[in-house]
Amino acid sequence: MEEIEPQLLRIGGSQMDLYHGLLSPDRISDEIIEYLQQNCLLEKNVYLEWLNQNDGFRLLTLSDGSIWVLREGKEKDKYVHVHPGRYSPQTLRVKASVLKTAIAVKIHVRDHPDITVNTELLNKIRKLIKLSPLKGLQESKHLTDVLALLSGRESFNELK
Repeated sequence: MEEIEPQLLRIGGSQMDLYHGLLSPDRISDEIIEYLQQNCLLEKNVYLEWLNQNDGFRLLTLSDGSIWVLREGKEKDKYVHVHPGRYSPQTLRVKASVLKTAIAVKIHVRDHPDITVNTELLNKIRKLIKLSPLKGLQESKHLTDVLALLSGRESFNELK
């Protein structure tokens, strides 16, 4: 746990939308690049002007119905920044603390496969990653949803 804490801090403290659709990262990239090519938007200056005509961002719907936000990238040679749209189909909106907890639990369960995930265990893990305790799993539907998502299951109950 001590090793992952610095990495979890990089997640930040706000909310985000996690894509859980069937498109792979490569397929998402391919579809976006194809759209930009077809619309003559691959040149950096043209792309940035296109964004600026719409307050610095554009929304793009991909083949699975998911909606992606295109912005200006901040890296030198990577000027297209992409992330899932807010409340887009095939996404789950989560708080950073929920995602951090779910990742830490997933790692802990991987290392201890016979363990039962309960409120006591969650709070021990949350303490290790410097998050406040939960009253119970019933109050944290988002956490159970993210745990199920990270485990490739329909329901958190299958983790117990």
